[in-house]
Amino acid sequence: MPKDIPLYFSNTVLEDNGLEHEELITLEELSELQKEITKHLRGKGDLRSIISEMADCYICLSHLQTGMFISDREINEAIMNKVERYFERREKGDTK
Repeated sequence: MPKDIPLYFSNTVLEDNGLEHEELITLEELSELQKEITKHLRGKGDLRSIISEMADCYICLSHLQTGMFISDREINEAIMNKVERYFERREKGDTK
């Protein structure tokens, strides 16, 4: 996740709106990204829209990480576990 999303921004948003609200907003933003990717797969979308929705998702995920007190270390460990599992599956010829 990009590290240039200031912690004070997430803290301010959470203070103003609450964690539950931000969880709902995250679901909405993920849905919007899904729609843009679907348009792209159908040849009707554009990269600028995907980038915009990805940015919204990164911001929302940052708010959730802050609000749920999840450390960068925990996120990085989860990512590395997924990377390792991918390469284990790849060695077995199972990447899809």
